[in-house]
Order: sequence, then structure tokens, then C-alpha cells
Amino acid sequence: MRQIDDVMRTPIDSLEQQEPIIFLYPKADIMQAVEAKTSYTGKMRADKENPNHIDRMSLTEGESFLSDDMLRDAIVHVHEWLQAFSRDIEHPYGLDKEDKVFFVLQPRSWWARNEFSSVEMNIKNALLEYIIYAWFEMVNPDESLMHYAKYEEYARRAQMGMNTSKGVLERRHNTPFNTIYGN
Repeated sequence: MRQIDDVMRTPIDSLEQQEPIIFLYPKADIMQAVEAKTSYTGKMRADKENPNHIDRMSLTEGESFLSDDMLRDAIVHVHEWLQAFSRDIEHPYGLDKEDKVFFVLQPRSWWARNEFSSVEMNIKNALLEYIIYAWFEMVNPDESLMHYAKYEEYARRAQMGMNTSKGVLERRHNTPFNTIYGN
């Protein structure tokens, strides 16, 4: 994984492309959201038989040796989804020196920039859901697949957002009238 400083020095080769888009997510924010979501899930699953469910299901700073690996895995998996939207360009990604997750995407000239916030939100949610999936795979396997499905859905939405064009595409239907009169 490259550092973000190296990415900023990389020239744009094609005139068809726009300036790179950099998505940044502070690691602390991601892990705080994961902790909140897993703690809440544990709280909702607690009952008289298992009152300490919250302690078992919460991914906290105490498990940082595990959560750091899960975050790295999530970054790689989300990158694979994003890379699929343009296979001819390698998109840098990783964790920079300031502990921020970054993805640098090179949009095409036809990309609708109004999709930025949607793509940004879906990337972040995909990261969160993948980490929760990896954690629940160890502590609550019954729910882990649900979070994996959510991860895939958010990653797919991010990928679709990167494939959204600015204009309306006109589809020509092949009808007998078009074939005869060429219209």
C-alpha cells in the first residue's frame, strides 16, 4: 500500500480523466463507530440468561491488536470492489502516517460528481460492516453473515456510484421502424 503523499505526486496521464478524488476516513472515527455499533448490538441481545452480552460482542480498544488487522483486511476488500469500476487504472489505497484510511479514485470525465457524498458514505459503511463481520465471525457467528451481506451491499453501491454518468443516456431501441428508416 502506498502513502498518500506519493499519490499526490503521481501525474494524470489521460486527458479524459478528471483530478483524482481522495476519500479520507480517520481510523479513530471508524473504530469508534464499530465500537458503538457492536456495543449497541450486544446491549440489544442481552437478556437475563446472558446479561454480559454487551461485553462479549463489543469490539473495543482493548482488542486493538485484532481490530487493526480487521481494518487492514477491510481496506483491501473495499479496494477490490472499487478497483472493479475501472480495471485499467490502479487506485492507491491504504492507511497513511496520520492513521487515516484513504482511497484515491480516478474518475472518468463522464462521472457525476454529485455522487461524491453517496460514494463516500457507502465506502465508510462498507469498511464498518466488514470489520463487524470479521469480529462477529469470532464472537457471534450466527450474525456474521448478515454483516457480510451488508458490507457487499455498501461496496456495490459505492461501485455503482463511481459508474454514474453526468448526463442522461439515450438508449436506442432496435425496432422494425428504425431498421427500415434508420431513425
